[in-house]
Amino acid sequence: MKTTCTIVITLLCAHLVLGLSGIALGDLFPATTAIVAFNAMAISIVLAARWRWVDSLLGGADKTYKTHRTLGYTTVIASITHWVTADDALAGYFTVTLSTHFCA
Repeated sequence: MKTTCTIVITLLCAHLVLGLSGIALGDLFPATTAIVAFNAMAISIVLAARWRWVDSLLGGADKTYKTHRTLGYTTVIASITHWVTADDALAGYFTVTLSTHFCA
């Protein structure tokens, strides 16, 4: 389990470093939450495949299910956080809605 966590953290850090290299400072948090959500979803899909070597790497199917569930929660929280903190999350939504309803 310790080696699995080390591998996952190393891959996440590598993706963060490569993905955030050209990001402006103001967009750093939304970009980080997007990368975390993407990686959590990708790893969760691999765990959902239920390959034997993945189960043995994590120490059994029960631990694989727990990890899959935790990654699912992480994906949802990081995705919502990304959507809320992104610059253009709700930009233009209310103006488009209001202008469509009140224009002749």
